[in-house]
Amino acid sequence: MLQPWRLGANEATSIQVPFAAEIAAVRVEPGTYTLYAIPGASKWQIVVNRGVQRWGVPIDTDVRAKDVGAGTVTPESLGAPVETLTLKFAPVAGNTTELVLEWEKTRVRIPIRRAS
Repeated sequence: MLQPWRLGANEATSIQVPFAAEIAAVRVEPGTYTLYAIPGASKWQIVVNRGVQRWGVPIDTDVRAKDVGAGTVTPESLGAPVETLTLKFAPVAGNTTELVLEWEKTRVRIPIRRAS
């Protein structure tokens, strides 16, 4: 069974959206959410969660009970390793952007789109 990973150290990684949006194809209302990943060899699940005031681990049944939903993204191989886990936003294009996660030799692009 694949294990959930937190996307950073210490407190859970959170994202605040001021409008209705889709994060990894998960529909959310305006608010703050936390994200974690369930990585696989060819697909990663990106999980959007309501529990914002929590430590990053463990991601147990109590945490998972607050999941809003999960979307699937495809990991990409990087030519050169990234030593420090990095999260950054791609430039906005229209009503979309991507939260780009890079670590070691993997890049994952998490799409974020303003809901219509």
